[in-house]
Parts: sequence; structure tokens; C-alpha cells
Amino acid sequence: MKKLSDFGLYPIPVLIMISLGGCKPTYNPYNSPVRSAESAPKVFMPPKGINLDDISCKSPMVDPNDETEIVMISAINGEGLYVVSAGKYG
Repeated sequence: MKKLSDFGLYPIPVLIMISLGGCKPTYNPYNSPVRSAESAPKVFMPPKGINLDDISCKSPMVDPNDETEIVMISAINGEGLYVVSAGKYG
């Protein structure tokens, strides 16, 4: 009795595994889950010794209440993507 593989045919799960074998996940912050911040200050401040200006974005920024830092990963169309300590702000 001939098998499917004798005809060059393989079960679909095997083909899926082969086709995905060369793929690896990549990090894309714009496709990552986004959640609203809770208990965040109205304004974050630059670290001591750094002045705000209208020319550049500043990172990290600091929570003036407890000095937690937020770090900008990227910005597009006037919106920034920031990373904060796990569990902070929600």
C-alpha cells in the first residue's frame, strides 16, 4: 500500500510546520497591546539637568511624584510609545 509521501503529498500539519519553521516572531511595538495609564501624573518632567525645548524629544522622563522613569521607544505622528516598570500605572 502506498503512502501519501510516496506521491510527494504530506499531511497539512507537516506542511504548516515546515512553512513556519523559518519564521521567528519579531517585536513591533505598534502591534503590541496598548493599555491606558492609571494613576499617572498629568505631566512628566525631564531628569535633573535636562531642559525641555521645542526641538527634540526627551527620554527618559520622570514622574515628579516618585521619580519613576518612563523611556520612549519611538514616536510617530506626535504620539510616543513608552516603556515603564512592570505594574506601574496600571
